[in-house]
Amino acid sequence: MKDLPEGNSWEVHVPESPGSAISVNINPAPGTYWKTDYRYFDQHDLAEISVKHPYGKFKDAKVADKIMRMNYDLHVGAIFGLPGKILAFFASLIATSLPVTGVIIWLGRKKKDTKIKKKEVKQEKQNSI
Repeated sequence: MKDLPEGNSWEVHVPESPGSAISVNINPAPGTYWKTDYRYFDQHDLAEISVKHPYGKFKDAKVADKIMRMNYDLHVGAIFGLPGKILAFFASLIATSLPVTGVIIWLGRKKKDTKIKKKEVKQEKQNSI
């Protein structure tokens, strides 16, 4: 237990069954989750259990595992702090407005077609006179 990292927040999850492990999550940075160190211990003798999945020790995670762990933080913009959250807000605002502006442009196109046709009809009448 000497090699446990320093952490800003700690979570301890008790075992759900007699055969499951104790889970300890240690987060060194407030506001993000991708650097969280996940440790698992045997509930009977507290021996650390090594795991092969991406949610294990942060120092043992590969680059692809770290990118996968960043998924939530990237999604909410927390990865870059306040500027990242502001950027994520404006990106989602623009993405949300696209269907609305698309419908407005599409409806405006129909009005233009009828105006152009009316002009053509007027010009044909004037030319025939």
